[in-house]
Amino acid sequence: MHEKLKGVHLVTADYDRLPEAARQRLGERLARLYAELHRLDQAAMLAAGAGPVGTWQPVAAMRERALPMLTADIRQKAAAAIDAFEQLPPDPYGKTYGFFDGHGWNMAFDHTNQQLTGMYDFADSGFAPVHQEFIYARFVSPDLTERIISSYEVLTGRTIDRRRVEILTAAHRLSELAELADNPEHVRIMVESVEN
Repeated sequence: MHEKLKGVHLVTADYDRLPEAARQRLGERLARLYAELHRLDQAAMLAAGAGPVGTWQPVAAMRERALPMLTADIRQKAAAAIDAFEQLPPDPYGKTYGFFDGHGWNMAFDHTNQQLTGMYDFADSGFAPVHQEFIYARFVSPDLTERIISSYEVLTGRTIDRRRVEILTAAHRLSELAELADNPEHVRIMVESVEN
C-alpha cells in the first residue's frame, strides 16, 4: 500500500477475477501511460537526471547460473530462449524514456471499483529499448500484456513484435534467476517465475 495512492497491488489471481470491461480499461490506461512517457522529450529527461535502466545479467551468467536451477524440460526451453535473446537485433524503435517496471506490485489498484488509481516506484524508470516496456505486465498476466500492446499500437501507430516481447520476458526472468541463484530466500520464487 502506498501512502498517497489509494489502492493495493494487483496480482494474477485478482486480475483473473476481473470482468472483461475492467481488464480492457486497465490495459488501455497502462498503454496510455507508456505512450505518454515514450513521447517525453529525451533531451529534457536526460537533463532532469534520467539515465539507462539497470542492466541484466550477461548471457553467460544466465547459462551458467540460471539453467542448472531448472528442471530438464524447462531448461531446454530456457536455453532456446537465451539463444533467441542473444540473436535479437537492436530494437527497431531504439531506446526511449519509460517506466520499465510496470508489474502488479507497482500498481495502486482499487479492487472495489476495479480500476487503476496510480503507479509508483519510478526508481527503475529511465532509458531502455521500447519493447522492454511490455515485459513487466506479464508478471500479472499475458492477457494484460496483450491488451496493453494492442492499445499502445492504436495510440502510437507503432507495431509491437510479440515474439520479441516474449523473448525479452524470458531473458529478464532468467537474468533475475542468475542474479539470485545463490540467495536461498529468493531462488524458489525466481525459478517459479521462469517456469511460469
